[in-house]
Amino acid sequence: MIIYYLPNLITEDEINANKELIFKILANELHTPQIKRLTGITFQGQPVYRAKIDEKNRLIFMRIMHAGKPALLVLNQNDHDYKELNRKLSSTNTLKINAFELDSAPAVIISNEPEEQFLPVTFYQEQIFFLDEDQQKATNCTAPLLLSGPPGAGKTLVIYDLLYNYVVNNAPMHLARAELGHGQKILFISQSANLIKKIHQQYTHEKEQNLPVDFLTWEQILLAHDTDSILLPKNAFADWLKNSFPQGNPEVIHYEMSLVAALGGDEYLKLGKRECYLSGKKKEQQKVINLLSLWRNHLKNKHWLDPLISEISISGYGAIFCDESQNVSPAALACLVRAVRSSKQFFACLDPEQALSSWPYARNCLLNLLNKQFHEYQTFNLKKTWRCASLIAEIANHVMNTKHKLDGNQAKREYPALESHLSPESGFVEIIDSEQLKLLRPRGNLAETVIIVFTSLNAEERAKIQEETGSSNILTPAEAIGLDFNTAILWKPVATQKLLQKLSHKKNGLDLEEWKALNELYVAITRARHELFIYEPELNRFKQQLTLLFGSLKSTNTIPAALIDIDSAHNERKWLEQVDYHIEKGQLEAATAILKNHLNYNDIMIAARIFSTEILPVESESKEEIKSSTEEIKSPTEEIKSSTEEIKSPTEEIKSPTEEIKSPTEEIKSPTEEIKPSTTKIFKKRNREKLASNELKTPPANPTFPVSNFFKKNTGKKQITLEKDRQKMTPLRDLFNEFLTLKDQTQYFIKYLAHSNNQVRIQFKEVMIQNWSAIKYNQLFICLCSTELLYQAAGYEESRFIIDKLFREFLSNAEQQLLLEKMLPGPDQDNTITYDSAFLLFCKSDDGCQYLNAWFIRNPKLLSLISVEHLDEPSFPKLTEEKFINPSLIKQSDTPLRALVQTDAGKLVFKQHFSQPEILKKLQSHNLYFSIRPKIVPKKIPPQPPFYYLIQTSTGLEILNKIFEANPKLAQRPCVHPFIFFLDYLFQMIPENNIKNISPFYTLCSLEDGRKLLHDWFFDSIRDAAINNPSRINFVETFTILIPKKHQNYANTSCIHYLCIDETGQKILSVIMESFPIIADKLNTVLLTRAGLEVRLIGGTTPIQILSSTEYGISLISQWLGNSAEFAHTLTASDFAESRNNHFAPLFDNLCKFNEGCKVLYQWLQFNPRLIASLSEQNSFAMAKLYDTAEGKRVIELLKDSVLFNRLLHHGAEVKKAIDNTNMVFFKNTLEQEHNHPVNTEHGSVKPTLQ
Repeated sequence: MIIYYLPNLITEDEINANKELIFKILANELHTPQIKRLTGITFQGQPVYRAKIDEKNRLIFMRIMHAGKPALLVLNQNDHDYKELNRKLSSTNTLKINAFELDSAPAVIISNEPEEQFLPVTFYQEQIFFLDEDQQKATNCTAPLLLSGPPGAGKTLVIYDLLYNYVVNNAPMHLARAELGHGQKILFISQSANLIKKIHQQYTHEKEQNLPVDFLTWEQILLAHDTDSILLPKNAFADWLKNSFPQGNPEVIHYEMSLVAALGGDEYLKLGKRECYLSGKKKEQQKVINLLSLWRNHLKNKHWLDPLISEISISGYGAIFCDESQNVSPAALACLVRAVRSSKQFFACLDPEQALSSWPYARNCLLNLLNKQFHEYQTFNLKKTWRCASLIAEIANHVMNTKHKLDGNQAKREYPALESHLSPESGFVEIIDSEQLKLLRPRGNLAETVIIVFTSLNAEERAKIQEETGSSNILTPAEAIGLDFNTAILWKPVATQKLLQKLSHKKNGLDLEEWKALNELYVAITRARHELFIYEPELNRFKQQLTLLFGSLKSTNTIPAALIDIDSAHNERKWLEQVDYHIEKGQLEAATAILKNHLNYNDIMIAARIFSTEILPVESESKEEIKSSTEEIKSPTEEIKSSTEEIKSPTEEIKSPTEEIKSPTEEIKSPTEEIKPSTTKIFKKRNREKLASNELKTPPANPTFPVSNFFKKNTGKKQITLEKDRQKMTPLRDLFNEFLTLKDQTQYFIKYLAHSNNQVRIQFKEVMIQNWSAIKYNQLFICLCSTELLYQAAGYEESRFIIDKLFREFLSNAEQQLLLEKMLPGPDQDNTITYDSAFLLFCKSDDGCQYLNAWFIRNPKLLSLISVEHLDEPSFPKLTEEKFINPSLIKQSDTPLRALVQTDAGKLVFKQHFSQPEILKKLQSHNLYFSIRPKIVPKKIPPQPPFYYLIQTSTGLEILNKIFEANPKLAQRPCVHPFIFFLDYLFQMIPENNIKNISPFYTLCSLEDGRKLLHDWFFDSIRDAAINNPSRINFVETFTILIPKKHQNYANTSCIHYLCIDETGQKILSVIMESFPIIADKLNTVLLTRAGLEVRLIGGTTPIQILSSTEYGISLISQWLGNSAEFAHTLTASDFAESRNNHFAPLFDNLCKFNEGCKVLYQWLQFNPRLIASLSEQNSFAMAKLYDTAEGKRVIELLKDSVLFNRLLHHGAEVKKAIDNTNMVFFKNTLEQEHNHPVNTEHGSVKPTLQ
């Protein structure tokens, strides 16, 4: 599966080194305390978790949901330096996302616990973005859709996600239509060339389907449509209007004419007061209508293309996605909406408050167009901004409220206020004068600082601003749309705009220029993420206007230090992004200034950087200049044509479909050959919430994730090969489409549903899904039930999908029962059950298990058809001892039960549907403990009994517990066969993960639920094993043998190590010692063998140290070793007084806590007084506890002459008196530390150091 990570915080090698830990996280096998949420640390405002690698290191991660699929985001490997971790994750520097495929990953188990939920995300520009609740809902909306929201609400992210979803979901339909000659492309349009470039790059990286998607501005579309014309020169309309309508405002008339072009004259005359500027002025409106025809003629004669007026017929698009549509002209919107009238796949987003060309009428116009073309559509509002800090959002709200108040609250507002996702006091806003401006100069060299000006600048004015601010990053609000910065400095917003100076006297609403000026101010403010500075050198002069616009904001003399981490590489990369942006806009002066002043480029380097750029928009009346600048730019259709010129015609490579496809009997191999993880892409469903809920029931074992190509190595040659393969399949597509028209489709089902060629099956499946209403599903049902097709199809993922769709959507309950009966194992000629069946093939695949789960949930009566005989061999064959020794005994090596228990998806099916007492009571010992081995045993992983697979996971242990509850005899050892104790499998050495001396018993001991299972069910069997041992198992070795050091995660551990962890295990250990007293000979050695440092939970500990952490464990120590002088002399200083694991206190400390422990301690110190010298201040807190018990006071008598004790005596003035009174005042300093080092109730106290 795919693992996402932050490459500048963790490497692939580090992730691979923690593969086993990651697998356990994915399988939801770890919980508190192994996994904890980090308090006070977040990444992009979302909770962060840590998993314990070893005693020192932690893996920092998050659970995410990308494209409807659960995944893991690994953030860092940390050594407890959470302060540094918080700094890195909170950095304002860009943290890019990367990914790679982790082999052999288990199924992702989705927990119902709120703490373990997967957070929905999307990826954009190699970064990760977490979707809030509104954004998640928006991505599930269907077309036609109008999405609106404030700046920074994630509109672009959402509409790109909608585009991505659409491509994944509708690829088969588009490709099929393309091959039939009715190709449909997809269009993503925006008026920001910079945004178009970024979105195009993102899609190119992530593209998983060969669907043509055009990323264009409206101007580019016009130029591609009419290559003989040029864009309208600047001021050309205003110059023309002077002669035709001298008193008209050029911007107003131009926009009104665009409304007429979009809606038609009749509809335009009906528009209300807040739907157009000239509403109610019929004469002026009629004048506009008449002017439109004159202007169109003028455009035609001049060979000009007017983005506000020119209309073209757009065809060939199946879906259109329009970003920032408030800046797209009404005429353009009309063309775009008409282009997808039949498919209705139109998605648009806008923010009317940011409209810089359309005033407040863009939304109303678009709603009129949607209503006219589609009649029904959806609207959705995103409410919060992720960009602006709260204090900046407050200023933006004030400007917006002022605008609507001055306008008489006549225009409808999309959102009442700009609400920030960030904390209420976040951000910094200040009105500054010239003296304070000087303090901001250090920020000028940061690419995350922008100067926003409100008038066009000449070179002299730009140079002056650069000199005063230190920044060459100078933009107008229009140029800054779509961008955001850490710091924004508004350059004289009132002083440079006379319109804003006069606003305080406004009484009769706002005109177009005033509305635009306030929108520009709003846009400028909302470019700032963290800092906003409003520079007005004449504060007193414009005090009234500043108060009107920004409220009671006051100037202070406190300017904070820059809020951005100054990373030179990051800063340089950001500057280069700014340069490219300016070059694309044709703003060469700005690009040159940045290269020269901030990146130290010389003239030659500047020229090379600027003139190597591919596209430079040109504003000129010269047709020749325009043509020369666009000669190398092909139209979208030309690009697609050229990209396929080298691909031969399908008929050149495939002469005839019938020559390529052999008869089914020749081609269809055993389905079992295909039962391996499929690499075929699964098309994502539109409704994410529905998909997520389905996955909660039965999570897939190996979910597929859409991954950007920049996450992977270059696979260009492979992609070309795949493209050619797809072209080869074109005749098959045509053939499959033909069969849809036939009355008898039977032969096609038989021939292609289970075809051995993977591509053939994929094509056939896609045609069936796209044309499901044309499928004769009764014929398909009959084919499945009356031929071998059902068994053959069950072996292939694509075919199982079709069977499931038929089963759930079309079959009645009776038909479902009949189909399932045909799938189940049945008797052969010898009247023995043949398990090689369609049911077995479904049980062996993850998707098949998901389908079975869904069937049984939908129709529980189906379960009545399934008995124990259908799951596994009903009886064990009668064998002689000789046959048992060499058991190639059973025909079949696989049964449904044995297939289900090997996967997480299968275990869930077994747990939910086959754990009924009536089934479990009929299970026999061989069903659980005996492995059915095929004649040829695989070298790597020989088949194991179901018991082996069930003990590996918590779900499996739950199943076992249910089995033993319903059928207790299966947990008993008494012989059920003349030569076999089946339960002895529990104690045998079964190699696992290259560990040769590991047993199922060890596995159970290492798991908390496993120890509980042993405790509840196996005491009698352990006792019986000590009496009867015909299998000659070396039980002592099973219990005491150590895992070799080379296996770091298990190094130097035995069953005894884990049995010492808790009282449940300690009681099992007590039974073992009673039953196998011979173990006592090895007990001393094992109890003092320290586990490897990297062993989970008990790393660096000895069993005696763990055992002493509970009162029951100390009672066992007292019983076995309390009077052992030999053991006391074996103890070393490290064994006795030190701990290498923070979860467990030293042996001495644990013994001091309890009276019986003190009794053992007294005996050992008498046997080996040298142990006293090993005590240090680390043990001082435990020494204080000695005064709590009578036996402890006896130990004190032994310690009084020690160096440590005398050192403690001199620690305070009245220590001796305190000792005589058995008062522990002299331990006060130590006891005070208890609050900082609380007692771990499970594993004993943590040792503080005496200060």
